Parts: sequence; structure tokens; C-alpha cells
Amino acid sequence: MARSKTRKVRASEEQSLDSEYNSETNSETEYPETLEKPKRKSRIHLYIILFFLIFGIEIFLIRTFSPTQIDDVSPGIPCEQSLLNKSDIFFVVPKFENKSIASNTAWCNQILATKKQLAIHGVVHNYKEFSQNLSESYIVDGMNIFKQCFGQNVTEFKPPQLSISSANKEFFAKKGIYVDGYANQVLHKVYHCNNSGVLPNWLIKLV
Repeated sequence: MARSKTRKVRASEEQSLDSEYNSETNSETEYPETLEKPKRKSRIHLYIILFFLIFGIEIFLIRTFSPTQIDDVSPGIPCEQSLLNKSDIFFVVPKFENKSIASNTAWCNQILATKKQLAIHGVVHNYKEFSQNLSESYIVDGMNIFKQCFGQNVTEFKPPQLSISSANKEFFAKKGIYVDGYANQVLHKVYHCNNSGVLPNWLIKLV
């Protein structure tokens, strides 16, 4: 009887040891798997950060080497000469405050003397002027004023606040005039006369 009891005790002890060993080995094998999950998350976060970093650098380089623009060029809007000097494309308002730039011959010649590329920026430059459907005669009037002032046809147009209706956009498309939108502002450094843009000119210089 004593021997059988001791055998049973040994057997139970061996079973408990086996169960402890199995639990230890299971925890050892599961531990690396639990480590893999945070590693994967950290890699995904790293890839996302790298993507946006590379994307930001690309946009910065494109903006740096693309032609610089300046909006709201008009004899009725104050504009820093240094900004005009560093800009490659002038977006001109032909009839700001209902005053035609064509009547200011000296100003027209002064702008022409800079030998910059010229484009049109609205007609009178009211807030979201081109978001509503405008008559063709209204738009053509602005284009004619531009031509009288500079002796050249309009080839590029940028709507005020970049807002334009489908009908107005279609009008320019039929005339073969390129319309600038939000992508233009992202891919170019765009200054504003009188510092009237969404972003201040000093920030545009930096980025």
C-alpha cells in the first residue's frame, strides 16, 4: 500500500511538473508573437511618416523651381516692387473698382517693360466673382481691356478665390484659355499685392 501511494504521489508530481513546463514553453513561444504586433504598427507609422516627408519635399522642390506668380496686379492695388521683381507671371485685374487699366497708358507700359508673362485675374475682382454664371459680354469686356493695355490676347486666367462655375469654365475652354485652379496654388509660389492672400507673403517666401 505504501509503495502504491508513493507511486501515485510521484505521478501527480510529474504531471504538475509537465503542466508547468508546458505552460512555460507556451509562454516562451507566444511572447515573440506579441512583440511582432507593436513592431508591425511602428513600421506602418514609420512608412506613413516617410511617405508624407517625401511628398512634402517633392512639393517644396516643385514650388522652388516653378515660375513664381503674383496675383492682384493693378494700378489701384499697392504692390511691393520686390515682389514684382521676383515674380515670373503677373495676374492682372483689368477693371479693379470699375477703373479700366487701359486708360492708364503709363502703367501699362511700365508693366510691359518688365517683360514678365501676363495673365488675367477676374474682371473687377469681386469676391468669388466667377462662381456665378456671367454673360459672355462681361468676360469679353475684361479680356478686351487686357488687350488694349498690353497689346496681347489673354491665354491664361485665374478666377478670384479660385472659384468658377462650370459655364464660365466652359467659356474659357472654348476660347482656348487655360484656367488655373487649386493645384496651381499648391505647385507654385503665389504672392499677392497688398498682402491680401490666404497665406501672408512672408510665409510664401519660406515655403
